[in-house]
Amino acid sequence: MIVNSAATLRMRVRQRVKKLICRQKNAFHAVLLSKSNEVSSNDWYIDSGALQHMTLNENLLVETKETSIKEISTANSAKLSGSHVGKVMLSVNEKDIEVKNVLHVPNLAANLLSVSKIVENNNTVVFDKDGCPIYNANFETLVQQKPVNGVYKIQSNGPKDFFDN
Repeated sequence: MIVNSAATLRMRVRQRVKKLICRQKNAFHAVLLSKSNEVSSNDWYIDSGALQHMTLNENLLVETKETSIKEISTANSAKLSGSHVGKVMLSVNEKDIEVKNVLHVPNLAANLLSVSKIVENNNTVVFDKDGCPIYNANFETLVQQKPVNGVYKIQSNGPKDFFDN
């Protein structure tokens, strides 16, 4: 006799969703960790799971200040230390993009741009078959990225002085 109660079905769906989420998280980290020797400190990855913009490269930060965020939990449950926040100027496709409230995490595998923080600042992030465009509040394209090995990488030309013209 097969009993398929609503509670049993919900439990099975939750288990499947948890497995998918774990696979996605592990796949993302596997890509980053397996490619870690190829990751430049000027490369940024668009991360829908990151709650904060984060950089491993302290030299990219300007106007730094102390932060109350002292510990970061990663998708694989590792704990990393954060020290301070600041601004980063990304130079992408001849455009300068200011990213605020970027947390310095020295032992991070790669620089991460948080989708939730991008959207919180009145920007729009779209993931579709053509890539991942990021639009400002006026729907002007800031960045248009295609996935590489399943991740969206933004290559910055390096740190840019805020006072350069």
